[in-house]
Amino acid sequence: MSNKNQNLIRTSKFLFIFLFIGGILASCSKDKDNEESNISQAEFEKNYFGINEGNFNGRSLPPANSESLEILGIAGNSTVLAGGSNIIHLSSSEEATEVVVGVKDMAGYFTVPMTVDRGGAHRGTLSMTDLRMVIGQQMTETFTIAFSVGDGQGNYSQYEYLVVNRMDAGTGILQVNLVWDQLNDVDLHLIEPDGTKIYYGNSVSENGGQLDVDSNPACYIDGINNENIFYEDNPEVTIPFGEYEVLVDLYANCDIVPNTNYSVVVHYGGVQIAATQGVNPFDGVLTPADESGNSNPISVMKFTIDSAPAPRNSGNSDNALSAPKAYKFTFDKSRKAFEHFSPKK
Repeated sequence: MSNKNQNLIRTSKFLFIFLFIGGILASCSKDKDNEESNISQAEFEKNYFGINEGNFNGRSLPPANSESLEILGIAGNSTVLAGGSNIIHLSSSEEATEVVVGVKDMAGYFTVPMTVDRGGAHRGTLSMTDLRMVIGQQMTETFTIAFSVGDGQGNYSQYEYLVVNRMDAGTGILQVNLVWDQLNDVDLHLIEPDGTKIYYGNSVSENGGQLDVDSNPACYIDGINNENIFYEDNPEVTIPFGEYEVLVDLYANCDIVPNTNYSVVVHYGGVQIAATQGVNPFDGVLTPADESGNSNPISVMKFTIDSAPAPRNSGNSDNALSAPKAYKFTFDKSRKAFEHFSPKK
């Protein structure tokens, strides 16, 4: 065999080995990238938020690729508390069948089905949905929420964004949070096992439970639309064992015409506690006729505490339940979807 042929064979072997090794490295790199781009639902909800009845995907947000799909309007509360929730109303073009909700530039997102508004004022021209968002009690950083809508065929609209910033409010070992979507006065009540009621008229119990956020009192509208009861992680605060009851009261409707959607969520030791009556989180609707001035509060759930909370996975500051935190939404006013991003009037 000539030296020329031998050199050609030798070169071909080296080229084959080089391509083979390169393929393996590329595959490993791709697998590593895929692994790094995934996040578990539990980790995402702890760091950011969860969506009631949403389907979670741990991968990166799907790319926007449609000009016909469009988010037309979003309305929600401007302020939410850590460990609390926010009700978001979203409408889009009628071709949309789902909404995608995630965090900008981060892996992980929820999809929630949308339905065409056939019986309402828009009569089939809009798809609509309500999102119940539960903010992670241990979230420690500012993040930007990303919204898109899809048609179920792999097509997605351009994204709209909301920035979430921290502000002060109580979390604690036990936290009960109420959020609603109208500019009226809705009150949160918590009855302790011995019958003591924590509410606007008795904001601190002898055990140390306290109402630290009382929004829109007697129609003096602040627009926060949150009420919050918590037990601080403090040796002087006691969380009695026994059954607790959570009640909600439309104290004053403040001349609001639409019904009021509300959500209640309870955390104990950093996780949502199981309800013994009702469900946690609880979603409900108040009508103007429910206005009672504290004469007829509605029981929404009961839960029982019979032991200390489970220990956290680590002792770092990310798990410090006593750190007071809450989060305020701010909006990109240049995007038309957010021109009316405020509680519905």
